[in-house]
Amino acid sequence: MEITERPALTLNGWWGVQVCAASVAGAWFLAGPHPGWLWLPVLVFVVVAASLVIVPPGQSSVVQFFDTYVGTARTPGFWWTLPLTVRRRVSVRVRNFEANRLKVNDADGNPLDIAAIVVWQVADTARAVYAVGSYWDFVRVQSESALRHVATTHPYDDTSGDGTSLRGSTDVVAGELAREVAERVRLAGVEVVEVRISHLAYAQEVAQAMLRRQPAQPVVNAGSLYT
Repeated sequence: MEITERPALTLNGWWGVQVCAASVAGAWFLAGPHPGWLWLPVLVFVVVAASLVIVPPGQSSVVQFFDTYVGTARTPGFWWTLPLTVRRRVSVRVRNFEANRLKVNDADGNPLDIAAIVVWQVADTARAVYAVGSYWDFVRVQSESALRHVATTHPYDDTSGDGTSLRGSTDVVAGELAREVAERVRLAGVEVVEVRISHLAYAQEVAQAMLRRQPAQPVVNAGSLYT
């Protein structure tokens, strides 16, 4: 989507409180001599009171006017926004979750169990609300998809010592994974802080066979030097 975050038009909320107080005073004044006009201060009070919003620290308020995005209030405090608007609170705090353990095949075709921890936060509230159905589900699904793709491009272990591996090149793999996740979730206005592999092991059905194979592999490689 082309929509991007922009500041919402807001005033200090205490100005709205003063308008509400003036409406109450006006209603009291009109109740006796001019009861036919009593609806006016009541209407003003209701409209203004409904447009007051509190933005806690670490939160934002996405303001929408008749299905049109008009801006986001990010600064913590008590604010008076445009009347007749709908506000949706979006957290901009740093969050993290552990992706589900996935069964994938590494670059050598060995089945693995792998999982990762993703640290992220909402950077563009407008995209998070309007570009995708649920930005939380979007981040989780795209993170697992990126994890699956990166895991298939590296072997579990590099026996030659010249290349990268999932087990031996954790920083390199984490960097690749973070870049791929960030690229996938940018559409939803999400910024990736860090991605780290939290679990890595051979799949249960082949774990014993692969562990027996690992000690023998250096011997095979050493023997090849003399052939």
